[in-house]
Amino acid sequence: MVKFITMNLYKSYYKLVKGLFRNAIIVPDRFHIVLQIRNALNSTRIRLCTKFNPNHTKLKKDWKFILKKEDDLDDKKKKNSKCFRKKMTQKEIVTYLINTDEVFDKTYNLYQGILKSLDNKDFN
Repeated sequence: MVKFITMNLYKSYYKLVKGLFRNAIIVPDRFHIVLQIRNALNSTRIRLCTKFNPNHTKLKKDWKFILKKEDDLDDKKKKNSKCFRKKMTQKEIVTYLINTDEVFDKTYNLYQGILKSLDNKDFN
């Protein structure tokens, strides 16, 4: 009779629930959806943090801006950036960093799209 089950993505729980409720559709909870895509974005960033990448210091120092919601990034107040050696807004820093790699850009846009969809309750 159970149609949907919302749960975290722990493998043991999944096997147990699937065994007990064979016909139920398992839906990952919101927290774990965001966690998975955030980890994917962070893994992509870390992969780019090699000594051979000219932007590795920028990717290491300004990682918090990349994980912020796009709407929460400051695009007005310019602050001194040690890595860029000039005044920049948070939005300018993120735009520069995501444009350094195509996979990073796509992962970032997917992350932001999922955050916006969850905030707007757009589950499609």
